[in-house]
Amino acid sequence: MYRVFIIAMAMLVVSETHALEMQVKKVKGRKAIVELSESYAVSVGDHLTVTPGGESKKQREVASYAGQPQYAFTGGMDIEGISYESDGADFDVSRTIIDVRFGWVKPQFEAGPILQIDNQTFDFGVGNVEINSIFIGGYGEYNLAPATEKFIPAIGGIIGYTSNELASDVSGFRIQPYVRGKFFLSGGAGVALLGQIGYRYDKLSGNGVDVTGSGLVLNAGIGYYY
Repeated sequence: MYRVFIIAMAMLVVSETHALEMQVKKVKGRKAIVELSESYAVSVGDHLTVTPGGESKKQREVASYAGQPQYAFTGGMDIEGISYESDGADFDVSRTIIDVRFGWVKPQFEAGPILQIDNQTFDFGVGNVEINSIFIGGYGEYNLAPATEKFIPAIGGIIGYTSNELASDVSGFRIQPYVRGKFFLSGGAGVALLGQIGYRYDKLSGNGVDVTGSGLVLNAGIGYYY
């Protein structure tokens, strides 16, 4: 009788510990709806442990997507060397730019609106002129690593509308491709240190004035991904 009891317990353990197959039906943020391969006595609130060994590539992708942040709020400051030209005359600009972005985060993409506020000092060779401008546009970038990694390199671009106080009714557009690095302090979410290098092109016109500018731009900042 004792031996039969031991055999029965062993069969029960084997039955309960064999691999449980689950199919992911829907993922939102860190939550997922799954369908079990067999009938198990589970209830809402139960915790199911998934062992790391033997999962397929698709299962790893789903796990990565489920753990990624959904939104990003970032801020930074530009350091740049832009040369402008207006009616054949060249002049240099020293500029302080505050860069604020809100983005939607996907497994390989991040995109959203961007606002830049500029304080510029134009050196015309005969004296300096301080000018303020504002840029409103959008940004998008492709992550070269999954959105849950601690360090994520990305390539992207900025495009939008800019206005300038160089003369009344002077406005135009800005295009800026860039390479960006995101270093997360806790891995894939939360606070991230940001570094970016890009090439900016500005085209402004209005009130009889045409201005073009281009040059390298460095950006350093901090973000919060949640």
